[in-house]
Amino acid sequence: MNFLTEHGINSYEELEEKTAAAASASDKLLASIKSTESRTADLSLLMKHAAAFRKLKPVYDSYRKSSDKEKFLRGHEAILSSLKRPPEP
Repeated sequence: MNFLTEHGINSYEELEEKTAAAASASDKLLASIKSTESRTADLSLLMKHAAAFRKLKPVYDSYRKSSDKEKFLRGHEAILSSLKRPPEP
């Protein structure tokens, strides 16, 4: 059977309507996918920061309680050096 008759399309106008509806649905889905991808990227970054916070919170708390800050910094130099941001260009 013919595709058009299988889908109840009997005129060119009906074909145009169904094509426009399909294109509109496709555009909405594409926008939804892009929005979801953007949100996923944002959440991924947030999860990365949360993991870093979870890892470093005990170190920070220990630093705050330390009476000799310089000694503490020397003792935790390895973990703290990984936190330093590279210089901005």
